Amino acid sequence: MDTNLIHQHLTLELCEQIAEEWAKGSPQSDKLKEGLIEFILLLRSTPLPSDEKIIGWAENAVDERLGLFRPPRLEIHELNRLKRIFVDNVKETLPDAFVSDPVFLEWLIGVNRIFDKVTDVFLGTFEIHSDRILSGQQELISELSSPIIEVAPKVGILPLIGDIDTHRAKAILTHSLEDSLKKELDLLFIDLSGVAIVDTMVAQQLFRIISALNLIGVDIVLSGIRPEVAQTAVQMGIDFSSLEVKPTIAIALQEMGFTFVHKTTEIL
Repeated sequence: MDTNLIHQHLTLELCEQIAEEWAKGSPQSDKLKEGLIEFILLLRSTPLPSDEKIIGWAENAVDERLGLFRPPRLEIHELNRLKRIFVDNVKETLPDAFVSDPVFLEWLIGVNRIFDKVTDVFLGTFEIHSDRILSGQQELISELSSPIIEVAPKVGILPLIGDIDTHRAKAILTHSLEDSLKKELDLLFIDLSGVAIVDTMVAQQLFRIISALNLIGVDIVLSGIRPEVAQTAVQMGIDFSSLEVKPTIAIALQEMGFTFVHKTTEIL
């Protein structure tokens, strides 16, 4: 016996039947079903298709599935379900004697290897796609969490809130340089009232940001260093004496000549 018998029984009609049975368990578009039939037809090849052909099909298939925004585990579950349906249908169409023949078992091992190869492509592509989305989200969050607010011509405020790690410090440096050049700033107030911890690493990142801004002609005034943060900085030997520091952003702005108007609302 040889694998030609499998080829004879795995007809186009059976391929379509397998695709329909698979689609019933999870409604799929006609395009996905067509792609599935194409894959099943590859499996009826004698000999089984090369890795190059399988990888080519898998890359096209996973690209179509990325737009469905389904979790990778669901796609792998659907792939495993397809394998079970495919193997069961093939077994049902073959003579019992052939199912127990070593040739069939060898073919089955080859089919399992092909499904494993498709799984690898799916997982690899989904991982790359997820990393790109995560990277884009982190970049957007970093950008939104470090906006420069222009309060007067050539004067801006950079309010920092939350923890500052190395990744975020790099994002702040990039965005503050770009925004300062775009807004043609001469003076930037960096307010730290929303930063709970200023350790040696954070201080180093701040000095790096300030030095870079100074190089493009932007003067820096720090404000809002909380008492507990100042105490920690002193204990760690962090020296802010070379910088202009104000208690609050309000005081810093008032000393620059900004005035605050309090509006009252009359209740009739």
